[in-house]
This record gives sequence, structure tokens and C-alpha cells, in this order.
Amino acid sequence: YQTQIEATDQNVLRLVTDSDDANGVELVLQKDSASPADNDNIGNIYFQGNDDGGNATFFASMEAFSDDVSNNSENGYIRFRTRNDGTMAERVRISSGGNLGIARTNPQYRIHLHTAPTNSTQVTGLCIANDASNSGVGAKINLGAGNGYDSTSAGISGFYDGTGTSLSLFTTASYASSGHVERLRIDNNGDILINSPPEASGRLTIRGGGAYTVSNSGKALEGLDIQPATVGDGNFGGAISLGCGGNGRSAIAA
Repeated sequence: YQTQIEATDQNVLRLVTDSDDANGVELVLQKDSASPADNDNIGNIYFQGNDDGGNATFFASMEAFSDDVSNNSENGYIRFRTRNDGTMAERVRISSGGNLGIARTNPQYRIHLHTAPTNSTQVTGLCIANDASNSGVGAKINLGAGNGYDSTSAGISGFYDGTGTSLSLFTTASYASSGHVERLRIDNNGDILINSPPEASGRLTIRGGGAYTVSNSGKALEGLDIQPATVGDGNFGGAISLGCGGNGRSAIAA
């Protein structure tokens, strides 16, 4: 190396500025090439130590590349590599557009996860955990617009319900002015609860939102609404089929 600093403790290099403005210290790694090309390696930071055989070994690195060197439309990306079982390989990449790829070299989304192929099982690619273990504790993902707060999003939550785990779906009734309300839950027995009934009374339990009405323009009991795909005179309406397998079935139809 052109410059090497050696010390007997961890205090090796310190860069200080005494400027009174709002700017901080800059460390610039520059590749001054007369013939720059796409995908040139611009600069690297390597983390090196010795293995138990006394061999100097790179254990991790951060590396920058010029994805596109076209004047006024330059692109660059950063990749992070780690060593596993003796082999260095890329683990994370931040693309020129700001997409984050985990085990993915061409991330197409803000976070793009990739796992090793397997045909025998489902793979856990993302885990969001809450270290607490009280009933009702879990984790939630918001999916929505604006800032993604509860008031502007829908949510999906997994949590410990005191016996097993449950999955809930949330929506908000008024954009940007009300919070999440649980709309559907699949409990630890696999029962489905809609509109927050106090408890499951069967495989599907629906809590109605209103009362019976007799007006043609009003609603029946707000609970389960089954309609045909095509509406017209002479057509059957919705139906509920009750059976025990095979061809033995009864139906309630309108």
C-alpha cells in the first residue's frame, strides 16, 4: 500500500475539521480514470483480519460501482459482501434507483428479497418479531398511501392470542382522520371472525352492522350477502349449500 498506519490499539485514524459552518468531514474515494466504463469498480472498503491459521483474510466489504458513466445520466450502486464458509459473496445491494436487494443483484422493488430455491417447503424470507410474549403482542405491516400511518393505510397483523397465534386485517373508515379497525381475524383454530364478534361460534362468524329493514332501498341484516354473478328476471339469487360430502346437499336459495 502507498500509505499504511500501524498502531498497538484501536485508535488508528481520526479526521477532524474545525470549521464553524454546517458541513462535516468528507472522506472521498476517487477513481480518476481516463477511460471510464460502465460497471467500473470505483472504490472499496475491506474489513480484514487473520484466520486461525494466521492468514490475512477479508471477512466483509463495501464496494461501489459506476453502473452507467454517460455524462449527465450517470448511475451508481453499492454492494455489500460477507464471507460464509470461506467464500466471499454479495449479500445486499442498493441500486442506482434506491431499491434494496437482499440476496438479489437486480432489485426491482424498494425491498426485494431472494432466497435459495427449494421445492419441498415454504421459505421464511422476512420475519418481523416482537420480543415480548404477553397475550395480544405481535407485529403489524401497514400497506397504504401518504405517510403509511394507520389513518392512511390498511394493515395486517400477526399476534399471540393467549393460546396460539392469530392473523388480523385492518382498514380505516375515513382517510387521514381515523385509525385502524380490525375487520377480519383468523384465530388459532382456523376460525374466521368478521367485524370483530366477541368470540367465534363456528368456522365463520359474522357480526352484523345493523338491523332488519323492510324498505326496498334498505339493507337486510348486515352480515352475509350472497349475490349471483348475473342479475335479471327469472334468475336465481344467492344460495347457501349445506352438505356432508358427495352429492348429499341441501340448499337455501333466493
